Amino acid sequence: MERISPQNYGFLGILTLLNILNFVDRTLLQSFANFIVPDLSLTDTEYGLLVGFAFLFFYSIMGLFMGLLADTVHRPRLIAFGVALWSLLTIASGAAKGFMSLAIPRMFIGVGESILTPTSVSLLADRIPPSRMGFAISIYYLGIPIGASLALLVAGYLGPTLGWRKCFFILGAVGILFAFAMLFVKETPRRGMEVSVSDESISFLERFKLLFTTLKGSPALIYVIIAGVIVHISLGAVSFDFKLCRY
Repeated sequence: MERISPQNYGFLGILTLLNILNFVDRTLLQSFANFIVPDLSLTDTEYGLLVGFAFLFFYSIMGLFMGLLADTVHRPRLIAFGVALWSLLTIASGAAKGFMSLAIPRMFIGVGESILTPTSVSLLADRIPPSRMGFAISIYYLGIPIGASLALLVAGYLGPTLGWRKCFFILGAVGILFAFAMLFVKETPRRGMEVSVSDESISFLERFKLLFTTLKGSPALIYVIIAGVIVHISLGAVSFDFKLCRY
């Protein structure tokens, strides 16, 4: 079996740290619900929109475009842009005074966060031997439970002393530092990209049409997407448990 080089283990670690940061950022609103809801006088409907539709609509739609974009641009810089975008908007969220001033950054945070995973998986596919991709992806996706757990720890231990706004500001500042560091990461040569000039000249619109053709020809992929949506309906309901908790 092919081995993963130490350098690529380090690169996998960096992407995993970014994914942890991603899910701390994504889950922090739910974790601080007991502070934010009364502070901003949010209704149940407004809170549900903030943790659900406002974020997920842009996140899910833009994820398709970002996957296409990752095939055509400098990927580490694309990740740097995404991390910087969601971090700046996290800082803006910490300064929110009401529903709309929190909802607008929340929507565009979804745009920034939609960049990370498609681009990271693309980079890993070019660095990790195919026989070890399952292992690499499993490490990367550890960012989900670790990040969500850290968000709860931040809310539980730092929230009562620092307040939710300062925690948002600090998290945003950390993200900006990571984004700056990603600007110095070199692009990885794309595996299997020895294509003809005609293939290289495929436009973004043609790539998007190819995406829908692929979905149309792969019912299994469509079922997986639908299953993911159904699973997240129950996860969305869990968000209200945070709001009902009392520290």
